[in-house]
Amino acid sequence: MAIVSRIAGSLLLSLSLSLPAGASVVVPGQGTWESTLLGRDLNGYAVAADSSEAVFLYDTALDLTWLRDTAAYGPMRWTAAMAFAADLSINGFGGWRLPTLIEPGGCDGRLLDGCWLGSDVVQTGAAFSELMYLWNVELGNAPRIDYATVNTGPFLNLGLPGYPHDSRWIGVGATRTPEPEFQIAWTLYMRNGLHLVDPHLQDQWDFMLVRAGDVQPLPGPGSLALVLLGLTLALGAKRFSR
Repeated sequence: MAIVSRIAGSLLLSLSLSLPAGASVVVPGQGTWESTLLGRDLNGYAVAADSSEAVFLYDTALDLTWLRDTAAYGPMRWTAAMAFAADLSINGFGGWRLPTLIEPGGCDGRLLDGCWLGSDVVQTGAAFSELMYLWNVELGNAPRIDYATVNTGPFLNLGLPGYPHDSRWIGVGATRTPEPEFQIAWTLYMRNGLHLVDPHLQDQWDFMLVRAGDVQPLPGPGSLALVLLGLTLALGAKRFSR
């Protein structure tokens, strides 16, 4: 299954990176994205965030890596998206998941029990998801925006209007009390930047993928040795010149 996921990852990325970004726009100076989102190519090396080679975006504010194409594998049902993310490997990079909560906050830590639409807990700042932070803070998208003016930053296929694009699954599911047999999951509704519950898990929404930390490779022992050798030679030359 992992081999299949790697093949699917490479094929879908090569196809999806050529897709248009929809009716949305890149808005310089809005939000913090220009300083917090750093481009990484398929091997994890640094490239410009808007480069055609950028496959991943490292988020320095949240210390996680986003897949740049926000609709690369969707749409899917919530349970399928969760399972797919957990099994996905892209050029050897695993550990993918759906965005989740930054802090549990009120509503019993599940955005529930009095927070059926999620708007009250969001407006008071009691609970944020990583996707909400990206959308509202880093990209600076205001509530109830026109999709034609959505700031996508360097992302691909973000801010597309209509089903199944204008809500994105987040990795938060729960059972609605007092109906324990009623399984639900949460989305971020892109038009107003708020969490909304979707009680119809057969719905198929697009979803974004994240993984912890940066995919950029650390310098190997050989590279470190060369750096140290260079510093030693530089210091020696400086002393000799005196």
